[in-house]
Amino acid sequence: MTPEEAVASVFSLYSRTVSHLSESGWDAPPSDASVLGIPPQVCSLRDGKAGVKYSTVGLGPGHPDATSSAGNVAAFWKSIGLTTDLTKSANEKNDRITTDGASSALTAQYTVNGDRSSLSIVTSCVPGNADELTEGVQKHRDEQSATPTPTPTPTP
Repeated sequence: MTPEEAVASVFSLYSRTVSHLSESGWDAPPSDASVLGIPPQVCSLRDGKAGVKYSTVGLGPGHPDATSSAGNVAAFWKSIGLTTDLTKSANEKNDRITTDGASSALTAQYTVNGDRSSLSIVTSCVPGNADELTEGVQKHRDEQSATPTPTPTPTP
């Protein structure tokens, strides 16, 4: 998997999960959800070499039936090939339910209670140079924020 594919997988799963939940109130993905818009995180590949990974976290609404909502996400993730695990908080005062999902390409966690929910996704480590990719992100941001200088109008 390339860094470009890794970023795409994060925001594809985020968008698909939020769409599956069919509810408003979720954070929108970044407008520039690409390898030029999202800084990488350094990680170690299996061979010990440095690589990169990408992640996102979005917040959404709570649910009066958190168990049902978490089960809904678990069933959806399983249907698209992720292995899933649903966990209820051991603390009786905490009504939080967590669904973990994983594939060879990424891990995801959906956490929900009556007040709020969150969705976090992290890719597996992929080959890539974090310094070069981060430099590309900064260059892209600089280009996006640059404003053209007005050309002076000659005076007669």
